[in-house]
Amino acid sequence: MKHPRFATQLELQLWEAMQQAGISRHRLSKLAGVDECLLSNWVHGRRTLSTRVVDKIAQVLGLRLLPDPSRRPKRGKSVS
Repeated sequence: MKHPRFATQLELQLWEAMQQAGISRHRLSKLAGVDECLLSNWVHGRRTLSTRVVDKIAQVLGLRLLPDPSRRPKRGKSVS
């Protein structure tokens, strides 16, 4: 499959993990409990994934989601 374009780095990493695991969208949708159409639309760039769906996919693929410390606001600094 051609490498799709994703809205976020996280979505790209999920897709790459899915490819490495050799799991189909159909199987992933069943194991994660999400609609296969949602995954198809995501892979084809027609939608992004919610945090809930990202978490479900990550669990099926055996991934652990960690925050990016470089994106956290500094303590005592206001975000404007």
